Amino acid sequence: MAYLYLNFIDNLEQGSKNWDDFYTSSLTEQYEVIKRKIGNIAADNLQQFIGAVFPMASKSYYISMPGFDRRMQTNKRGKQCIYNIVIRPERDYYINSVLPNNYDVIIIGDLTYDSVTAVTVKGIELIDTNVAKFGEKRVNCTAACAFSKVEKVNRNTGNIIVNDFIEWRAIYGRTTKQEYRVL
Repeated sequence: MAYLYLNFIDNLEQGSKNWDDFYTSSLTEQYEVIKRKIGNIAADNLQQFIGAVFPMASKSYYISMPGFDRRMQTNKRGKQCIYNIVIRPERDYYINSVLPNNYDVIIIGDLTYDSVTAVTVKGIELIDTNVAKFGEKRVNCTAACAFSKVEKVNRNTGNIIVNDFIEWRAIYGRTTKQEYRVL
């Protein structure tokens, strides 16, 4: 089974500080704008909204790279990445419960190839469903979203702090508190 790892931690409370990024407000602030647009069916907070839009179940997502520069680059940490990819979930029952029929939700982020290949989400927006969507590739996978970090025991190097991708617990069967400590 394929997984789509989405890192919401880095831009959750503060926006991107890169001089060339469009998304300089935090994801929480961006969700407040979305919440005003969709009215009374909106989820209470960003994490609930993302849980409905990117559920822990296999579903279809559409991925595109709308920028002109589509080559792999090296970021400040020396990791290979692709900047500004767009992910749009396919409409289903979960999305219909938190979003009117005339809107689709998209997230914009940077795909980083590291020990876990993940998308660092920096933007979330609504688009009209009638907008033509070119160059999208359809993938079927399960979303694993990270909103916090955990300390994990590593026998070789001691404890390490990693993103708490919610789906990891289901994937690797770790459910005891001795194995994870949420930070």
